[in-house]
Amino acid sequence: NVVRASVDFKGETHTLWDQTASGQVVSRQFTGASTDTWENGGTVNPIFVSETTLAHPSQTTVNNTTYTFPGGSNKCLVVLLTADEGASGGVQDPETITYDGDGLTKLVGAPLSGGPPTYSDNYCAIYYLANPASGSNTFALQWRDGGSAEISGGARATLVAFHGVDQDTPMSSGANSSTSGSSSSVAVTTVVGDGVVSAITTTDGTITTGADQTEFDNTGLGSHAEGACSYEVATSTTTTMSYSFGASETFNHSTGIVNPSSASVGLDLIQHKTNLVALVGSSEDHLTYTSTDGVTWSISTTAITAGLL
Repeated sequence: NVVRASVDFKGETHTLWDQTASGQVVSRQFTGASTDTWENGGTVNPIFVSETTLAHPSQTTVNNTTYTFPGGSNKCLVVLLTADEGASGGVQDPETITYDGDGLTKLVGAPLSGGPPTYSDNYCAIYYLANPASGSNTFALQWRDGGSAEISGGARATLVAFHGVDQDTPMSSGANSSTSGSSSSVAVTTVVGDGVVSAITTTDGTITTGADQTEFDNTGLGSHAEGACSYEVATSTTTTMSYSFGASETFNHSTGIVNPSSASVGLDLIQHKTNLVALVGSSEDHLTYTSTDGVTWSISTTAITAGLL
């Protein structure tokens, strides 16, 4: 790891480091009061930015929702779908899934059968779109059950915004487990810094998300099923996304990797009023991030030097 910049802030020395293992930029603090070590701090430019979960209405036509994608560099929109139709049948892949008119690509999902159209009980799937438009645009979803009627059991879409993603191969290593049991674990081969997303739908029961995963959604899908979505940053060559149910349930569990773009570099760190401001070089962009404590960082709303590298 390499120290790139430092500044005194709120009585402590804050520094900006290039983390060679993940290719990201991190901040660390030094007080010297108790131990002569660098401590605290956080990732300045994590690839995960934000998530929003939408409940899909029971209708057969396209449902349009205004969704705001945060401005940034090397963007990717990931959508995690969970649904179930209960006793009346399964759920098919969406007929329409677009953002600002651009169609999303399916990475992986529950095995489909029957039909036509083909469908799945305990439906889950992962879709993505590279370089989505920034700002407020329409997310359009037309999604029906196995009989092409409305999904009356329950259906949800979790929209996840990422920055700093490889635009040639935004996602990879899609894997799905379709079986029964009191828990599910899907392992994917990763490198440090990869983003791993996961969606699961079970027949019933309460889902408990793995301890190292950030839970996006966990809710009932009607009276016959339960769905959950989560995220984890890879820290080794294998990342396992896991859920437990407390009793044996039938389930589908989909997992995929969000691939970071080229390594970023910390360029400068300053204090401005009550904030730390970090300047990061990534791909062709200068990007700025702010923090009030050196631990939690947010990308600046307006990146005035974006695209100038």
